[in-house]
Amino acid sequence: MNATDPDFNIGDFNSQAGTGSVDFIINTTYNLMWNRSGIVTNAAYRINTANKQDYRFGNRSYIAAAYYYTLTKKEIKVKPNVGLNFQSNNVNTFQGTDVAGSNGYTLSSTIGVNLIRKDFGINAMAFVPIQHNMYHGQTTMESRMLVGVTYSF
Repeated sequence: MNATDPDFNIGDFNSQAGTGSVDFIINTTYNLMWNRSGIVTNAAYRINTANKQDYRFGNRSYIAAAYYYTLTKKEIKVKPNVGLNFQSNNVNTFQGTDVAGSNGYTLSSTIGVNLIRKDFGINAMAFVPIQHNMYHGQTTMESRMLVGVTYSF
């Protein structure tokens, strides 16, 4: 199959993953706490493989660090946090050839809050780009929001 064929669809490399490839993630997290404060760090590396069309998204690196403070009110813990998040994408390849302009990086500031009651939690975080060069100017990064629910067992 040829990349110029109208039936060829690799997905938009500006979008989230979900391309038909099998990928591997290596992740580590460290949480340093003292009194009611702490710093949590996270580093991850995603190793991507080629899909059935022989398109391979470049490997990705993630590094994040955030400072948080814990406030307790009865059974609820409130943990506001502020930090930095860095993501770097290596170049994509098609049939073993580099796809020009398919790599880049983003550095964002983060601000968020975790609400925890017993084993359940709700969290929200905003990402505000500080500097980026994603896909050689093809994509302009905007602020984004992440909301999640957790259960500890």
